[in-house]
Amino acid sequence: MYMKVNKMPIPKNKNYIFIAVNIGSTSKKYSVYSNQEEITSINVSELQKTKNHQSFSINEFLKQTMSVNGFNINKNIKLIFGIRIVAPGTFFTKHQIINQRFLDKLKKAEPLDPIHISSTIKEINEIRKHFPNSKIIAVSDSKIHTNRPEYAKNYPLNKKLIKKFDLYKFGYHGLAAGSAISQLKSKKILKAKTIICHLGGGTSVTAIKNGKSIETTMGFSPLEGIMGVTRSGSLDPTILDILYKNKKIDLSKLYQYSGFLGLTGSSDLLKITEKSKNRSNENEKLAIDLYCYQVQKAVGSAISQIKGVDLIVFTGGIGTGSSLIRKKICAQFDYLNLKLDHKKNKYHLPGIISDRYSKVKVALVHIDEMQEILKVCQNFI
Repeated sequence: MYMKVNKMPIPKNKNYIFIAVNIGSTSKKYSVYSNQEEITSINVSELQKTKNHQSFSINEFLKQTMSVNGFNINKNIKLIFGIRIVAPGTFFTKHQIINQRFLDKLKKAEPLDPIHISSTIKEINEIRKHFPNSKIIAVSDSKIHTNRPEYAKNYPLNKKLIKKFDLYKFGYHGLAAGSAISQLKSKKILKAKTIICHLGGGTSVTAIKNGKSIETTMGFSPLEGIMGVTRSGSLDPTILDILYKNKKIDLSKLYQYSGFLGLTGSSDLLKITEKSKNRSNENEKLAIDLYCYQVQKAVGSAISQIKGVDLIVFTGGIGTGSSLIRKKICAQFDYLNLKLDHKKNKYHLPGIISDRYSKVKVALVHIDEMQEILKVCQNFI
């Protein structure tokens, strides 16, 4: 048995069970819903850190969940899977039902983002194997960014090359941004000019104007933009040319062995942050300073695109978990009369953490990408 499963009543007017699947660069999560109610959820990455964990099987996990709740998949219950899709390509910027054509295109895109796509393909094949009659929905992580101005989605390259290789800035972390916007709206604290700083395994900054994405830092792939825990972020192409020619690096190393890990030898942000407080730990201090500098630059750029800022929002594991990083980033914007409430910033509770007299508000949001996946799936009934 993987975990305790909550027992929920079968909805009288519904015969659907929704399974949200979220495969990130550093995590894998499942949530199971009966109508709007969450039956259970599991973070496989956390499970696998325990000493005596069993090898995880989505098939066995769902069988257990269905059995505990008295659901019969073959008779009165239909399963609908929704899986977050992070993949470069115009084809992947819409929500759609996964079929063989979709899977073929995803396999073709695999070399462009092996970290996300390889695991996603494996997961889709596993679901199709055990639940061949179930609908699987591709939930695009880029869709929220599709209505940005054309100049925000293009690269200054030869038009023939752009068209031939589909070279556009697709943007990612769309489900995270969507969740933040939904929660801010429900709490009536979303502002006309909002900037979302999603600081997690990957990091992005998105400018939101009147609830719509105007600009975001990730581009053709999630590798573009700000450095991450193991990602390099944007690099001068000349550097890449040197490294490739000398066979020192390939794409997977830029995804998996760069960023904080490359600079410090560690991907443990808690330890890196603590060590950075001691000036003798030069590598850790440099990594934190560089990271905050890049986020500050991105926020400054976002401010220019929406002509001001009313609210800065921190999401993601680092964004909601590191008071030091929030403090360092926000310090750059004191000229805007942005002031943190240092007592509130010390803790990691959702809501406003800026001083009551701060002209620019600062908020923490614990995002729920699984709910965003659920919303999309319900539109495919």
